[in-house]
Amino acid sequence: MTQAARARRWPESLAEHVAQCQHCRGIAQAAQWMQALAQNSEKPLGLPEANLVWWRAQLAEQRRKAARTQSALEWLAFASGAVVPLGLAAWVVWNWYGIQAAAGGLLMGLAPQFSLAAVSLAALAPALLFLGAISLAYPLLVRE
Repeated sequence: MTQAARARRWPESLAEHVAQCQHCRGIAQAAQWMQALAQNSEKPLGLPEANLVWWRAQLAEQRRKAARTQSALEWLAFASGAVVPLGLAAWVVWNWYGIQAAAGGLLMGLAPQFSLAAVSLAALAPALLFLGAISLAYPLLVRE
């Protein structure tokens, strides 16, 4: 069978056996496929045209530059979006007592009869501002 496959001449008795035997039929088909593959690999491959190679190199360089620029712009967008809420949170922490005093004065002016409640609410004002600033920054900081 090996010699018949190499020579591509199948004696009649062997051809009948290959037609009936599934195992031998698979071997014969594999041998034909390998011979076709060997014939195709013997053909020399031509080199691509020089201008096509140059064009692909230029395109690859432009893509690398665009990727670097896009990466820098994405970082800038993230940073600029995160700076405002984080800056506000830092400002609230830095001016915690001033905000508390301003909120207390505002609430005392609105409802002087509830002075104890006004002071308690004024103590929450900086914390609420801080939580609001962090809630604005959280979606930016937890990007997937």
